[in-house]
Amino acid sequence: MLFRSTKVSAIVEKLSYDTDDTVVGKVNHYERNAFYVLVQQRWAAHQLFGSYGKANAGSVTVVGGGPATANGLGGTQWSGGYVYSLSKSADLFVSAYGMNNDQSASYALFPPVGKVAPGASTTGFGLGILYTF
Repeated sequence: MLFRSTKVSAIVEKLSYDTDDTVVGKVNHYERNAFYVLVQQRWAAHQLFGSYGKANAGSVTVVGGGPATANGLGGTQWSGGYVYSLSKSADLFVSAYGMNNDQSASYALFPPVGKVAPGASTTGFGLGILYTF
């Protein structure tokens, strides 16, 4: 049966950051919401997967209560791929993935290859063998 070998995973988060900064105009609170969904379909030694995640821009406050904006701090992530299981401990895989940052965001994919400039979009492609022991 097709749906018995389908796996759906989801994450919803609300992050909140506070600082002890006392300098007027400096950020002292930031919060944002995000979600991530992963769908995996397995049949015999084969697996297809795809994921999508989004972090919204959130909100920010500054010391002294001056004007502040979190505009441009959101981003979206996507991935898709195929896995072929050679054995219980070895898999061949191919995948493509990307991260699209809003104008001021600098989210990076994992593992990060380098620093991401604000607003940059990154994409990648992977092909390899995963061996677990």
